[in-house]
Amino acid sequence: MTGVSSEYMLGKGNYEYSLPFYGECRPILIDLINLNESEIEDSYLSLHRDYKRISAESFCPLIGSSGAFLYGTASPLLDSNGKLVGAIESIRDVSFRRKTEAALRQSEEKFSKAFHGSPIMMCLATLEEGIFIDVNEAFCRVVGYTREEMIGRTSTELNFYAIPDTSRSYRKLLIEKGRIEHYSFGFCKKSGQVRDGLLWSQLLDIDGSSCHIACIIDITEQNRLEKEMARL
Repeated sequence: MTGVSSEYMLGKGNYEYSLPFYGECRPILIDLINLNESEIEDSYLSLHRDYKRISAESFCPLIGSSGAFLYGTASPLLDSNGKLVGAIESIRDVSFRRKTEAALRQSEEKFSKAFHGSPIMMCLATLEEGIFIDVNEAFCRVVGYTREEMIGRTSTELNFYAIPDTSRSYRKLLIEKGRIEHYSFGFCKKSGQVRDGLLWSQLLDIDGSSCHIACIIDITEQNRLEKEMARL
Protein backbone atom coordinates (compact mmCIF):
# COMPACT_ATOMS: atom_id res chain seq x y z
CA MET A 1 0.00 0.00 0.00
CA THR A 2 2.71 2.51 1.00
CA GLY A 3 5.67 1.07 -0.89
CA VAL A 4 7.72 1.17 2.33
CA SER A 5 9.20 -2.12 3.53
CA SER A 6 8.61 -3.42 7.04
CA GLU A 7 12.37 -3.71 7.55
CA TYR A 8 12.80 0.00 6.95
CA MET A 9 9.98 0.97 9.30
CA LEU A 10 10.69 -1.38 12.23
CA GLY A 11 12.32 0.38 15.15
CA LYS A 12 11.45 3.86 13.93
CA GLY A 13 10.19 6.35 16.50
CA ASN A 14 8.95 9.93 16.67
CA TYR A 15 5.81 9.04 14.67
CA GLU A 16 7.87 8.26 11.54
CA TYR A 17 5.34 5.58 10.62
CA SER A 18 2.99 8.39 9.58
CA LEU A 19 5.37 9.70 6.89
CA PRO A 20 4.26 7.30 4.10
CA PHE A 21 0.65 8.36 4.68
CA TYR A 22 0.78 12.08 5.44
CA GLY A 23 4.31 13.23 4.60
CA GLU A 24 4.88 14.42 8.16
CA CYS A 25 5.57 12.97 11.58
CA ARG A 26 2.30 13.08 13.49
CA PRO A 27 0.23 10.84 15.74
CA ILE A 28 -2.11 8.51 13.88
CA LEU A 29 -5.05 6.34 14.89
CA ILE A 30 -3.01 3.78 16.81
CA ASP A 31 -1.64 6.54 19.06
CA LEU A 32 -5.13 7.48 20.21
CA ILE A 33 -5.39 4.18 22.10
CA ASN A 34 -3.38 5.80 24.87
CA LEU A 35 -4.28 9.41 24.12
CA ASN A 36 -7.40 11.55 23.96
CA GLU A 37 -6.36 14.34 21.67
CA SER A 38 -9.30 16.19 20.12
CA GLU A 39 -6.96 17.92 17.65
CA ILE A 40 -5.84 14.54 16.28
CA GLU A 41 -9.40 13.23 16.20
CA ASP A 42 -10.56 16.28 14.23
CA SER A 43 -8.08 15.43 11.47
CA TYR A 44 -10.12 12.32 10.59
CA LEU A 45 -13.17 12.39 8.33
CA SER A 46 -15.02 10.20 10.81
CA LEU A 47 -14.02 8.59 14.10
CA HIS A 48 -15.81 6.11 16.34
CA ARG A 49 -14.77 4.75 19.73
CA ASP A 50 -16.12 1.38 20.84
CA TYR A 51 -14.80 0.89 24.37
CA LYS A 52 -11.04 0.69 23.72
CA ARG A 53 -11.23 0.08 19.99
CA ILE A 54 -11.11 3.06 17.64
CA SER A 55 -12.21 3.15 14.00
CA ALA A 56 -11.74 6.07 11.66
CA GLU A 57 -11.51 7.13 8.04
CA SER A 58 -8.96 9.53 6.62
CA PHE A 59 -7.67 10.83 3.31
CA CYS A 60 -3.98 10.10 2.81
CA PRO A 61 -2.52 12.25 0.00
CA LEU A 62 0.65 10.20 -0.50
CA ILE A 63 -1.00 6.84 -1.20
CA GLY A 64 -1.25 5.99 -4.88
CA SER A 65 -1.05 8.51 -7.67
CA SER A 66 -3.76 10.82 -6.36
CA GLY A 67 -4.17 9.92 -2.70
CA ALA A 68 -6.50 7.39 -1.12
CA PHE A 69 -9.26 7.11 1.46
CA LEU A 70 -8.17 4.67 4.16
CA TYR A 71 -10.23 3.07 6.92
CA GLY A 72 -8.36 1.98 10.02
CA THR A 73 -9.19 0.14 13.22
CA ALA A 74 -6.87 0.34 16.22
CA SER A 75 -7.11 -1.97 19.24
CA PRO A 76 -5.09 -2.21 22.47
CA LEU A 77 -2.76 -5.11 23.23
CA LEU A 78 -2.98 -6.21 26.86
CA ASP A 79 -0.85 -8.60 28.88
CA SER A 80 -2.24 -11.39 31.07
CA ASN A 81 -2.84 -8.87 33.85
CA GLY A 82 -4.82 -6.54 31.64
CA LYS A 83 -2.05 -3.98 31.43
CA LEU A 84 -1.67 -2.03 28.20
CA VAL A 85 1.55 -3.09 26.50
CA GLY A 86 0.95 -1.91 22.95
CA ALA A 87 -1.56 -1.50 20.18
CA ILE A 88 -2.30 -2.87 16.74
CA GLU A 89 -3.92 -1.16 13.77
CA SER A 90 -5.38 -2.61 10.59
CA ILE A 91 -5.80 -0.42 7.52
CA ARG A 92 -7.70 -0.95 4.30
CA ASP A 93 -8.15 1.14 1.19
CA VAL A 94 -11.80 2.23 0.83
CA SER A 95 -11.26 4.60 -2.11
CA PHE A 96 -13.27 2.41 -4.47
CA ARG A 97 -16.19 2.35 -2.03
CA ARG A 98 -15.96 6.13 -1.72
CA LYS A 99 -15.95 6.58 -5.49
CA THR A 100 -18.87 4.18 -5.83
CA GLU A 101 -20.86 6.07 -3.18
CA ALA A 102 -20.08 9.39 -4.88
CA ALA A 103 -21.12 8.01 -8.27
CA LEU A 104 -24.33 6.64 -6.72
CA ARG A 105 -25.13 10.03 -5.18
CA GLN A 106 -24.55 11.74 -8.52
CA SER A 107 -26.72 9.14 -10.25
CA GLU A 108 -29.49 9.64 -7.69
CA GLU A 109 -29.28 13.42 -8.11
CA LYS A 110 -29.51 13.11 -11.90
CA PHE A 111 -32.46 10.72 -11.59
CA SER A 112 -34.22 13.05 -9.17
CA LYS A 113 -33.80 16.02 -11.51
CA ALA A 114 -35.03 14.02 -14.51
CA PHE A 115 -37.94 12.56 -12.52
CA HIS A 116 -39.21 15.77 -10.97
CA GLY A 117 -38.44 17.95 -13.98
CA SER A 118 -40.14 15.72 -16.54
CA PRO A 119 -43.21 17.20 -18.29
CA ILE A 120 -44.63 13.65 -18.40
CA MET A 121 -46.53 12.19 -15.46
CA MET A 122 -44.15 9.97 -13.48
CA CYS A 123 -44.62 7.95 -10.30
CA LEU A 124 -42.67 5.47 -8.21
CA ALA A 125 -44.64 2.91 -6.20
CA THR A 126 -44.36 -0.44 -4.45
CA LEU A 127 -45.50 -3.34 -6.59
CA GLU A 128 -47.49 -5.44 -4.13
CA GLU A 129 -49.45 -2.78 -2.22
CA GLY A 130 -49.32 0.00 -4.80
CA ILE A 131 -48.05 2.52 -2.25
CA PHE A 132 -46.86 5.73 -3.88
CA ILE A 133 -43.23 6.37 -2.97
CA ASP A 134 -42.89 9.51 -5.07
CA VAL A 135 -44.71 11.42 -7.80
CA ASN A 136 -43.55 14.34 -9.91
CA GLU A 137 -45.14 17.74 -10.41
CA ALA A 138 -46.64 16.78 -13.77
CA PHE A 139 -48.43 13.84 -12.12
CA CYS A 140 -49.86 16.07 -9.40
CA ARG A 141 -50.94 18.70 -11.89
CA VAL A 142 -52.99 16.20 -13.91
CA VAL A 143 -54.59 14.21 -11.08
CA GLY A 144 -55.22 17.18 -8.79
CA TYR A 145 -53.55 15.78 -5.66
CA THR A 146 -50.55 17.35 -3.96
CA ARG A 147 -47.39 15.30 -3.62
CA GLU A 148 -47.93 15.15 0.15
CA GLU A 149 -51.46 13.79 -0.33
CA MET A 150 -50.18 10.93 -2.49
CA ILE A 151 -46.92 9.74 -0.93
CA GLY A 152 -47.50 6.87 1.49
CA ARG A 153 -51.00 6.14 0.22
CA THR A 154 -52.08 3.35 -2.11
CA SER A 155 -53.68 3.61 -5.53
CA THR A 156 -56.73 1.91 -4.00
CA GLU A 157 -57.06 4.51 -1.23
CA LEU A 158 -56.95 7.27 -3.84
CA ASN A 159 -59.32 5.42 -6.21
CA PHE A 160 -56.71 5.98 -8.89
CA TYR A 161 -57.80 3.27 -11.30
CA ALA A 162 -61.16 3.87 -13.00
CA ILE A 163 -61.65 0.09 -13.06
CA PRO A 164 -60.44 -1.29 -9.69
CA ASP A 165 -59.36 -4.64 -11.18
CA THR A 166 -56.85 -2.78 -13.38
CA SER A 167 -54.41 -2.77 -10.48
CA ARG A 168 -54.37 -6.56 -10.23
CA SER A 169 -54.11 -7.23 -13.98
CA TYR A 170 -51.46 -4.54 -14.42
CA ARG A 171 -49.37 -5.94 -11.56
CA LYS A 172 -49.63 -9.50 -12.95
CA LEU A 173 -48.52 -8.37 -16.40
CA LEU A 174 -45.58 -6.39 -15.01
CA ILE A 175 -44.38 -9.36 -12.95
CA GLU A 176 -44.53 -11.59 -16.03
CA LYS A 177 -42.76 -9.21 -18.41
CA GLY A 178 -40.64 -6.99 -16.17
CA ARG A 179 -41.69 -3.95 -18.20
CA ILE A 180 -44.81 -2.69 -19.93
CA GLU A 181 -45.21 -0.39 -22.92
CA HIS A 182 -48.29 1.34 -24.35
CA TYR A 183 -50.66 0.07 -21.65
CA SER A 184 -54.06 1.75 -22.00
CA PHE A 185 -56.15 2.28 -18.87
CA GLY A 186 -58.49 4.72 -17.22
CA PHE A 187 -57.50 6.74 -14.16
CA CYS A 188 -59.42 9.04 -11.85
CA LYS A 189 -58.57 12.57 -10.86
CA LYS A 190 -59.14 13.82 -7.32
CA SER A 191 -62.38 15.40 -8.56
CA GLY A 192 -63.60 11.98 -9.71
CA GLN A 193 -63.25 12.81 -13.39
CA VAL A 194 -62.06 9.80 -15.42
CA ARG A 195 -59.19 10.28 -17.87
CA ASP A 196 -57.62 8.00 -20.47
CA GLY A 197 -54.00 7.11 -19.84
CA LEU A 198 -51.20 5.45 -21.78
CA LEU A 199 -48.55 3.93 -19.53
CA TRP A 200 -44.95 2.76 -19.74
CA SER A 201 -43.63 0.93 -16.68
CA GLN A 202 -40.45 -0.77 -15.48
CA LEU A 203 -40.07 -3.23 -12.61
CA LEU A 204 -37.18 -2.45 -10.27
CA ASP A 205 -35.75 -3.33 -6.88
CA ILE A 206 -35.37 -0.73 -4.13
CA ASP A 207 -33.64 -1.92 -0.97
CA GLY A 208 -34.90 -5.46 -1.56
CA SER A 209 -38.51 -4.43 -2.24
CA SER A 210 -40.20 -4.88 -5.62
CA CYS A 211 -41.27 -1.51 -6.99
CA HIS A 212 -42.09 0.01 -10.33
CA ILE A 213 -41.58 3.34 -12.01
CA ALA A 214 -44.22 4.48 -14.46
CA CYS A 215 -44.59 7.20 -17.08
CA ILE A 216 -48.15 8.15 -18.04
CA ILE A 217 -49.53 10.29 -20.82
CA ASP A 218 -53.06 11.67 -20.64
CA ILE A 219 -54.55 10.74 -24.02
CA THR A 220 -58.14 11.71 -23.25
CA GLU A 221 -58.23 14.52 -25.79
CA GLN A 222 -56.47 12.41 -28.41
CA ASN A 223 -59.05 9.63 -28.00
CA ARG A 224 -61.89 12.15 -28.24
CA LEU A 225 -60.55 13.60 -31.48
CA GLU A 226 -60.05 10.14 -32.97
CA LYS A 227 -63.67 9.23 -32.18
CA GLU A 228 -64.91 12.45 -33.76
CA MET A 229 -62.83 11.82 -36.88
CA ALA A 230 -64.23 8.29 -37.11
CA ARG A 231 -67.78 9.66 -37.12
CA LEU A 232 -67.12 11.97 -40.08
